[in-house]
Amino acid sequence: MVEMWNIAIQTHADEEAEVCAVPQFKINTEEKWGIGWKYSLKCLNCGYISPVVKLYREITTGKRGRKAAAVNINLQAGLLDMPLGNSRTRLLLADLDITPPAESGMSKLSSYVSSKTTDLNNESMRTKVEEVKNVNRRRGASNPNVINVALDGRYNCLTIGHSKKPGQGASQSIGIAWVLIKFATTDGDSTSATGIEEAMRTLHPMWKVERLADPAHLSASQFRQCFKAYFSDGMFRGKTKVEKTNQKKTLSQDIKSRYSGPKVIQYLAARLCGDYSSIHSCLREINLRDEDFQPHSMLDFGSGLGTSVWASTKLWKRITEFYCVDYSSDMNTVARLLLQDGKEDGYMKVPVVFRNKLPADYKFDLVISTYTLMEIKSEQERAKLIESLWNRTENYLVIVEKGSYSGFALIHETRQHLLKLSKQSKKGHIFSPCPHHEPCPKLKEKNSPCFFEARYTDLDQMEPEGLETEYFSYIIFRVGPKPNTESFPRIVDEPFKMKSCTHCHLCCSNGKLHHAVISSQEHEKDLYRCSRILLWGDMLPVRDKQLSDNNDVISEKDDMLPVRGKQISDNNDVISEKDDMLPEKSNCGQ
Repeated sequence: MVEMWNIAIQTHADEEAEVCAVPQFKINTEEKWGIGWKYSLKCLNCGYISPVVKLYREITTGKRGRKAAAVNINLQAGLLDMPLGNSRTRLLLADLDITPPAESGMSKLSSYVSSKTTDLNNESMRTKVEEVKNVNRRRGASNPNVINVALDGRYNCLTIGHSKKPGQGASQSIGIAWVLIKFATTDGDSTSATGIEEAMRTLHPMWKVERLADPAHLSASQFRQCFKAYFSDGMFRGKTKVEKTNQKKTLSQDIKSRYSGPKVIQYLAARLCGDYSSIHSCLREINLRDEDFQPHSMLDFGSGLGTSVWASTKLWKRITEFYCVDYSSDMNTVARLLLQDGKEDGYMKVPVVFRNKLPADYKFDLVISTYTLMEIKSEQERAKLIESLWNRTENYLVIVEKGSYSGFALIHETRQHLLKLSKQSKKGHIFSPCPHHEPCPKLKEKNSPCFFEARYTDLDQMEPEGLETEYFSYIIFRVGPKPNTESFPRIVDEPFKMKSCTHCHLCCSNGKLHHAVISSQEHEKDLYRCSRILLWGDMLPVRDKQLSDNNDVISEKDDMLPVRGKQISDNNDVISEKDDMLPEKSNCGQ
């Protein structure tokens, strides 16, 4: 770097000394391949452009073609514990005057986008923005830049229809990425692996009834049964019986070495699809409601199998830095193998950094923590962790726990602590699911937990055809003050749809519960149709004033739908672990 500036100053003095006595340089061109760079400087006074300087040392190999670049081993060792992508690394090296590594060694870990491609993309986006503005002008919008979805108690058929309504965030059903199914069940082979299927089936029921923090109580005979399962012959391509037997033994040893912790196999078998469906539902709501949010960095605390990485990359394509933290090295290994198509030497699909501790003071656009608070026994430790994650949040903080009594208690505890932090130091507000900052009305008025559901298709080899259900409680906090606009009420229980009306249990922005009945005779046609496709967790796009003024609001003393599961004791501040899991077949309530 110093040599580049010396060359620019010396050549400028030799060629432009009479025209420009005191040069002012800036970077003119920058060529990158991997993280090896070439620079040229330009004088702002006279327009002089310096020769291109290579910021790496070349090695003569004796072969034809381009010379090889020397590998900077010190830089590779320094970057091992740093959550930096290529762009931030380049700026860091430029400031520290450190020679970059070989351009050939890092070529697969970065992507080069030319300035012409960037200009074409910007021009395309400007064209799309103008098209949206023109549509809004034709519809009579006062501000053509934003589509106004606030309603005065009625639907405007010109702008909003029942099929595409604001507030519809709950997913009909979530299909697990085929890559996860393929490499989580067949170890990277597209043919059927009966042995892994048997191992999963043996361990799968245990996680249907046990919480992650509880011991699985699996005996040694059950583990031996998993590892000695019979493998199908179609998975191995040996010509002779001996070759196939050796391949089976190799695969069995490979499975044992990869999943050295038996709990990792348990978690892979029973929680992969459920974890993915819950975090996908939460992130999908951010994607639908905040279309301008395009994260570039993500922190996942308690990353597990990396389901948050898969869900976020499906919704946002511009994330370049993933930092996954999990205390289990075995879990990190399995998550990494899923991203490498199940191959130890495979190419990682996204640039993920796996660590067992949080990074230093470094902020991320999106911070996620799923099913982690239940593993922390002390309330003080949980509060310290939440504060640490909040301080590292640049835009959104997402916390997800099990949809149970104890899971909701942890989410409610996190909600109160974050509201307290937002008042004391860093400003923030609840983005979802609560439309208010008041005490939880379900806990205050009904003494029942608030949770939601996600429907998904399980692994093909694990369950028969049909949809599975994952119950989860969550909270999404956003950095910044709360908007002045009124939030739509949220459906906090499964809508009860009768022949000519729909019963909706709503949590409104005034911090109260309402039981609204929307019928085809008394309401707008689009509003009624909208209520017929509403799902548990959606927002009903009407104002609280309409709910309080109309006669379709049923009093709290009237007959309501049955409450899901058991009630929380009024005198119990601490929820018992025995009441943790909710019955999967119970009715939905308020």
